[in-house]
Amino acid sequence: MIDPISFLLTILLAVALSHLVRPRAPAVRLFWSCAPGAVLLLAAHPLALVFALLCLAFAAAVYAFGRRSGWPRLRARLPYAILLPLFAPDLFGVFAAAPILWLGSAFFLVRQMMTVAAALKNRRAPQDVAPALLLATFFLPAIPSGPVFSGLDLWDRFAERRPPDYGEGLHRL
Repeated sequence: MIDPISFLLTILLAVALSHLVRPRAPAVRLFWSCAPGAVLLLAAHPLALVFALLCLAFAAAVYAFGRRSGWPRLRARLPYAILLPLFAPDLFGVFAAAPILWLGSAFFLVRQMMTVAAALKNRRAPQDVAPALLLATFFLPAIPSGPVFSGLDLWDRFAERRPPDYGEGLHRL
């Protein structure tokens, strides 16, 4: 388990490193928002990262299927299928030895579901949904305890070309 001080230092290190190269480019901001989260999952338990990647692929497949569906009612309900891995311990007995991995995944699964639901509702293009799903899964500050948000909202903010507000960020830390 990662202690709070190590988590805070990881955030500060990621922010510092991210400002060494073009911090305002959306792709760079995406990398520095997701890569530390993936590393944190790997450090906590390698299986957590594998599970997150599998859930990410499943969410992308749900989005792709929903995008091709001609039935609006199916498209509206389909994102809830992303929550099925929450029942994995009950259905398949997986994660019985490591329940923290399963419990911690609830946050990114709900964020993935919200992202896909918003993308299908607003008919967002795949080039917006892919980075939004990465943010929903690996956004470092939200990994340990939330909040729950749509990755599309965060991706749209990343696309804005605004200077960083360090005062607000330090206040939150």
